[in-house]
Amino acid sequence: MTMRKSYWAVLVAVLLLALGLAACGSQGAPDFAKEEHTPIPTVPPATMPSMAEAAQTAEAAAPAQTEEAAQPAQGEGAAEEVTVEVVAPLFQKGGCGSCHVIEGIEGAMGTLGPDLCVTGEAVQKGEKTIEDVIQDIVDPNAVVAEGYSPVMPTNFGDLYSQEELELMARYLATLTCKE
Repeated sequence: MTMRKSYWAVLVAVLLLALGLAACGSQGAPDFAKEEHTPIPTVPPATMPSMAEAAQTAEAAAPAQTEEAAQPAQGEGAAEEVTVEVVAPLFQKGGCGSCHVIEGIEGAMGTLGPDLCVTGEAVQKGEKTIEDVIQDIVDPNAVVAEGYSPVMPTNFGDLYSQEELELMARYLATLTCKE
């Protein structure tokens, strides 16, 4: 019985010592614990725009895009051309290949989201426009592909410029699914 009492006495003493040290603050703490950290900004729910308001804002901010403007005109310079070399860093910046298969993009073999060749074929068939593809990137949960969950990040409108979004959408529009 005395062995059991001494076990509990030691356990209580260790816990009290740990609590006492924790109450001392950061004195003697490692340097990283003493550094000031910037708090993560939050938006109170009452001021956060609804998905519909966000979509309207994005539509108002986006320039009018036609299918003709989306494709470079004959004879335009190489700066207008959308190549893998131009868009690969953009897709990698957002980690797109972690969830999607994107033909031509090294390492883009994800299966959490749909293969983005489907997006290209939808544009080629006239079912989607370049503007629709940009909207799918900026507001991915507005329309979620059948069989998938709405888990795509919603910060791509902040991560990418309008020019980058257009380049990505124009590249996706060139993809075709291989069977």
